[in-house]
Amino acid sequence: MRVGDLPLHAVIRYVKASDSLETARQQMLNAKISSLLVVDTSAAPVGLITSRDLLKVNGSGNIAVEQLTTQPLVTISEDAEIRQACRLMLDHQLHHLAVVGDDEVVGILSSLDIVAHYLSL
Repeated sequence: MRVGDLPLHAVIRYVKASDSLETARQQMLNAKISSLLVVDTSAAPVGLITSRDLLKVNGSGNIAVEQLTTQPLVTISEDAEIRQACRLMLDHQLHHLAVVGDDEVVGILSSLDIVAHYLSL
């Protein structure tokens, strides 16, 4: 089965690399999600920040997102096999991957999405 066959998080929420960690935290809380795509000043994706990243600091305050962003952005093609996504997550110790189609991010895949898929079989 392909990554693109899974129900991806197609509404991609993002934060600017220069935004504060508090801004990222609030967006995640409000949207009930655990990751945000991080974009640079030209709106190009440069990484991901996750709720796990936010746990690395005490009182996120005015620290910029770019200081904790997982970079470079680890991506996977929507045409790749799910097994390949699992391998990437394990190799890079990640719980989220940006899914790319036609040279742009088309969704975010989480490890929980993969677990949910296998439980539904």
